[in-house]
Amino acid sequence: MLQNNESVPADLLLLSSSAPNGLCYIETAELDGETNLKVRQSLAETETLNDDPKLLSSFLARVECETPNNRLDKFVGKLIVECEEGEMEEETAYSLDNDKIILRGCVVRNTKWVTGLVVFTGHQSKLM
Repeated sequence: MLQNNESVPADLLLLSSSAPNGLCYIETAELDGETNLKVRQSLAETETLNDDPKLLSSFLARVECETPNNRLDKFVGKLIVECEEGEMEEETAYSLDNDKIILRGCVVRNTKWVTGLVVFTGHQSKLM
């Protein structure tokens, strides 16, 4: 979980935030020099996780995405959520794009908290 004014340490899939509709405001000055805030939004299916440790720890999912690259303006992938329906296990896939990703080096602004799933870290992150 990241708090307002904290720097993002890795490329993250935004799962939920304190703002309505899973919105998150970020500053990207370290990436592109722009000081205006940009908006990211979580998937509707994950925004209900909120900051509840019990819900977050029981969330079963994986990200399948492009290989690490340095294109800051593009992300292609999917979030595959595992659900147990009675005795059957099902998977549901949700499309991911750049609006769902917060890149390493961004700063969370005007958002009390955000939760995320690390996609790339270290030398694999988009900001090398």
